[in-house]
Amino acid sequence: MADDHDISIRALDVNDLEALRTIRILALEMHADSFGEPVETVKSRSEDKWREMLEEKGRNFFGLFDDSTIIGMASLSTWDTDTSGETGLMGEDFIKPKYRGLGYSSYLYEARLNFAVQHGAWKKLIIAHREGLEASRSAIVKHGFTHWKSENVVWPDGIPDYVHLYQMDLCALRRDIDPSENCECHP
Repeated sequence: MADDHDISIRALDVNDLEALRTIRILALEMHADSFGEPVETVKSRSEDKWREMLEEKGRNFFGLFDDSTIIGMASLSTWDTDTSGETGLMGEDFIKPKYRGLGYSSYLYEARLNFAVQHGAWKKLIIAHREGLEASRSAIVKHGFTHWKSENVVWPDGIPDYVHLYQMDLCALRRDIDPSENCECHP
């Protein structure tokens, strides 16, 4: 990694509202075809809604910083498709182009995986990418996720394309860390 950067990562809170808004809008402006919501929706989001998102139970945002400047973000939340609440969803990964290819995405993965291991309600994690995003696929597989399924969806840019979903058995990960862990998972 580059020596001229003071890179850190931390969970974001309401004091980081403007940083989150800025980096999320930049991500959508640069890669509208890669995310699950239109940039117009995000730009029109009220300050109260941003605050609510940052305070929402079961949802966490992580900021990647160069000194005090946000250069990337990622999220982790309870997957609303699983009504049991036993599945976490990783997403919204973005790093400013200048900082890509330097290994910093691993910081975002490690922070979320560490949090997920501690979040006892989740038995598995899900992460996804759009067809053709090789860098995303590579990072996902590198961090231990296995392909689960692919679906054809219409993305916010109006184009139908595949989304590839991957999963990780958190119980197995917990047992690797602590062999006495008795979590039962069935991804």
